[in-house]
Amino acid sequence: LIDPKSRQSEKIFSSVTLVAPLPNVLLDGWATAVSVMPAFLALKFLDAHPLVEYLLIGTNGTVLKKGSMIRYTAQSFNGFILHPSLSLREKSQLLQRLL
Repeated sequence: LIDPKSRQSEKIFSSVTLVAPLPNVLLDGWATAVSVMPAFLALKFLDAHPLVEYLLIGTNGTVLKKGSMIRYTAQSFNGFILHPSLSLREKSQLLQRLL
């Protein structure tokens, strides 16, 4: 996906999964938007919507998960797991350093 402002792909997330009691078409649009946002803006956007749970996988295998509806086996990923107890700034800074 291409960011229309920069005309380049952010290439930060290889996978964006959103779960919420909202219409699928809305979640699909949000997932597409998040996939081209810089990490800080993507996390700020997602954290501004408390009903949305997410699983983000960075291009280097970094995993960022929020919520209890999304389950996965950590051993299936070769990356790091970032815990949602980190602040938005801490998550973004750590994600940027890892990618």
